[in-house]
Amino acid sequence: MPISDYEKLKAYDQLNRFLAKSMETKPTKEQAEDAVKHLFRTYGAESEEELLQKAEPELIDYYKEIKTEIIKIAK
Repeated sequence: MPISDYEKLKAYDQLNRFLAKSMETKPTKEQAEDAVKHLFRTYGAESEEELLQKAEPELIDYYKEIKTEIIKIAK
C-alpha cells in the first residue's frame, strides 16, 4: 500500500523531532531505529526493503548516508 503524502509529512516531522532532540541528549539505539523507520517512510516506502528494491540508485545512496549518520548519533 503506497504511503500517502500526509504519512510522508508525518514521518518527516517525526524525523525532525528526533534530530532536534538528539542535539539536546544522546538518543537510545531504539530511538535511532525508530528514526530510520521514519526516514524510509519520508521516501514513501513501507519498509527499508521496499525502498532498496524500488528507489533510484542515487536515492538509495542518500538514504544509506543519512541512516548511517542517525545510527552514529546513538552510539
